[in-house]
Amino acid sequence: MNCLDIALKDEALLKEVVALKKVFFYTGSANYEHCLQGGLVLTPEQELLERIAGDYEDMRDMNLVAGGPPGFDEIHKTIHGIQCAVNNHFG
Repeated sequence: MNCLDIALKDEALLKEVVALKKVFFYTGSANYEHCLQGGLVLTPEQELLERIAGDYEDMRDMNLVAGGPPGFDEIHKTIHGIQCAVNNHFG
């Protein structure tokens, strides 16, 4: 069982996280309850995603980590997978 599966099983904890986000990280553009209703959005629209990908690729050469950082597609795939898993669980 991976960390995401464990987190999704603890719905009380997820509800506490939503409550804390509303208090300490409030923003009018975010509706944190949507993630508990199958509406979590972690990945941006295509245009912004392309800009972020380009920026990330430009910055990769500056990384000093042995072996280099993961590719943007790998990061996006992982984040999108989390988004889908959470939305499938709650949706």
